[in-house]
Amino acid sequence: MSEPRAMPQVQKKTYMGFSDGVGHDRIAVRTENPDGTFVTQPLTHYAKHSSEFSWSYAGSGPACTAFCILADFLQLVPLTKRAGMYGKGEIPEIACIYQDFKFDFIAPLPMGPNWEITSAQIAKWLLVHPLQTVCPNCRADFDPTLGEPCWWCLPDPNEGE
Repeated sequence: MSEPRAMPQVQKKTYMGFSDGVGHDRIAVRTENPDGTFVTQPLTHYAKHSSEFSWSYAGSGPACTAFCILADFLQLVPLTKRAGMYGKGEIPEIACIYQDFKFDFIAPLPMGPNWEITSAQIAKWLLVHPLQTVCPNCRADFDPTLGEPCWWCLPDPNEGE
């Protein structure tokens, strides 16, 4: 782990969970535009642990919820191919913290009632939960004190034989 990276330009967002009480949970993201208007859209779902969002317990659905909220907040997308020890579908920057986010925010949410988590709450939480440092080229885990390119970006000396 390293020093917290610079946060992207943080838009005012509110993550809103809605449950019909029979397992059809969904999450919307309300984003405030610079002109004061709002746009609301569904949270992008990345099937990391579960095919559905969920909350109020510490299982795979809440892990997926935590993963997707952090990905949206940090403007990150899953890898499309392997990068170091991280496989396709992973987001290396949050690999070490999204489970903590699940335990701190998602698991304690009450079952049934609607809920909200704001971008300000997430930004404050990230101050003490640093992101994984990754190579700027391939997004593999990376120690910047070793210089660039990272080990995974080095050319294969056996290639071309």
